[in-house]
Amino acid sequence: MDNKPSYEELEKRLNRLEVQHNQTKHVFAGFSHDFNNLITHLLGYTGLLLSEIKDESGNLKEYSDNIHDSSKRLVELVKKMGNFSKSDTPIYLVKDFLEDLVKGVKNSNIGKNTNISYDSSSDSTSIQVDKTKLYDALFSLCVYSIHSLPPQGEIKLRSELVDGSKISFPDFKKIPYVLIELEDNGPNIPEYILPVIFEPFAKIDRIPSDDSEGSRLALSTCKSIIENNMGHIFVESEKGKNTKFVIYLPEHNPE
Repeated sequence: MDNKPSYEELEKRLNRLEVQHNQTKHVFAGFSHDFNNLITHLLGYTGLLLSEIKDESGNLKEYSDNIHDSSKRLVELVKKMGNFSKSDTPIYLVKDFLEDLVKGVKNSNIGKNTNISYDSSSDSTSIQVDKTKLYDALFSLCVYSIHSLPPQGEIKLRSELVDGSKISFPDFKKIPYVLIELEDNGPNIPEYILPVIFEPFAKIDRIPSDDSEGSRLALSTCKSIIENNMGHIFVESEKGKNTKFVIYLPEHNPE
């Protein structure tokens, strides 16, 4: 009996390993960021304490010096953890990434007649992501929107830098995020679909049943890719208003 795993099984194992690796990087990134904030406060207060100690021969001075030195060593350890979380993932300018996306959509069979544009107020911001997979996810969102467009329809992409501490949704860290917004003026998504739109096997009325090209990736897969890049995705769609996919990705911090 041949017990060798099939190609599909190997692919599933590889995908699971990749998800686990990305989740580990995510945990290290979050931990190092939060821990670094705590150590910064500790260093600041021990520095103030040392400046107030007048008797340099007493035990208090020795103990405070030890705490301060240990805090400095912790800073170096946290930096190493942060470097692990960044790994060797490449860094891209948001402007270049989204301009490439617009060109790709316009050059595709399904998007060649689509009115799609990109407006950026964050030309200098960058993101550290798996470009190929993130590109496929955003391309698929564009295809999803294209299916709904009226004859004079359009898709607008924009990006800007936002403060994570001012975002009210859960699971956001107090760091800068690049907001990427994909807006179309097609019909709104039915209200009953919105809560499950990113669930596997969700029936999406916007995509015709006879569509041969499809949206390339399921919306649940798009969501997984964005989350694996430490991002978040939401959808806004109300009757009489344009539909928006709103994506948040951590801005790359070189420090």
